[in-house]
Amino acid sequence: MWLKIEADVNSEFRITWGNKGGHYPHSYKVGADAIRQCARNMRAQLELLAHSCDSKDPGERFAILKALAKAGESLRYLLFLDRGQPQAMRRLESWFKAEYDAGDRQLSIQADSSIHVPWGLIFDGPVPTARHDEGGELDEPAQRVREIETFRGFWSLKFSLSAAQSGNSRPRAQMTRSRESFGLLSLVNSEVQSEIKHRLEPAAFADLEQLLSSPIGKAEDLTKFEELISAAAQTDILFYFLGHNRNATLELGNGKTLDYVAFERLIDSLTNREVAQNADPCGLVFLNACESALGDTDINLRSASSRYEFCGVIATESIVPRDYAARFGGRFLRALVRQGKTVGEIMGELHHDASLWPQSLLYGCYADPDYCIERPA
Repeated sequence: MWLKIEADVNSEFRITWGNKGGHYPHSYKVGADAIRQCARNMRAQLELLAHSCDSKDPGERFAILKALAKAGESLRYLLFLDRGQPQAMRRLESWFKAEYDAGDRQLSIQADSSIHVPWGLIFDGPVPTARHDEGGELDEPAQRVREIETFRGFWSLKFSLSAAQSGNSRPRAQMTRSRESFGLLSLVNSEVQSEIKHRLEPAAFADLEQLLSSPIGKAEDLTKFEELISAAAQTDILFYFLGHNRNATLELGNGKTLDYVAFERLIDSLTNREVAQNADPCGLVFLNACESALGDTDINLRSASSRYEFCGVIATESIVPRDYAARFGGRFLRALVRQGKTVGEIMGELHHDASLWPQSLLYGCYADPDYCIERPA
């Protein structure tokens, strides 16, 4: 299925649903301010979730997840609200359920990047009211598995969900890229790099370094990064940033920053390179920094990364603890680069992984879910 959300006049969004057969016959308008307010409520709960990342108290986690699900359920209600045609909306609800029950579990959302909604946190179904392990008989990993099942109504768990700014014009067959044309290019905050080195075992850190440095390289400052861009022969670039983001300014460590304009120019340097005449570059951007999915209408890292040469962006919906960011990012890159899995497969696995739950909800997929690197021989 797909969902298209367009800004309309009078502070409204026009909503259109569809599937492979075409658009659903009833489109309608919803209040933009109400949607945005719900999104703000969801992000307030997400921030509480990020701050509770080290909590071993399942009661505390459940309370936060319950409040987040309640906010997500409210947004879902608004998304299916057309007061003037309630019967048409009931038919749409029936169609939506029938499509899902028939096996359509992929949901592509097309919305302008100025619409900052954490789509994966919309919640289907009644909000859970009580834990199922009050007796305390479950150990910590089992409790998290139970929570994933209890809160399976989140769209990031229920669907293979992507929210590209405007769909990718390439056919699905072109989303599998060759290993010869693919290159991972990493820009890592130098202070975060030092922290990771201090916290990881030497063998684990060496493996991460090898992952981030191949085949193009890893930089901790812009000069080195620009040198790597100039020397890169690959056309399909995965640009991975690990560090901090504050008000659309990336922090590189040691007082060095990359403001929005400089970021736009960096993306220009990645997408305006000379390539072979018959090449059709298609890469990916992963902004592994706090609130990288957010921004103002015209100051927005996600929007700046929306170029034809990229299939989309993996971004964060809230603040993210740096240790967790490094762990989630490493898992994503290993699955994409070394195992040849699709973006959709990876995000689904990570969202359902009990060892990453529930902070995995902090990450959103704004990229084509079919994008992948051909599997190694």
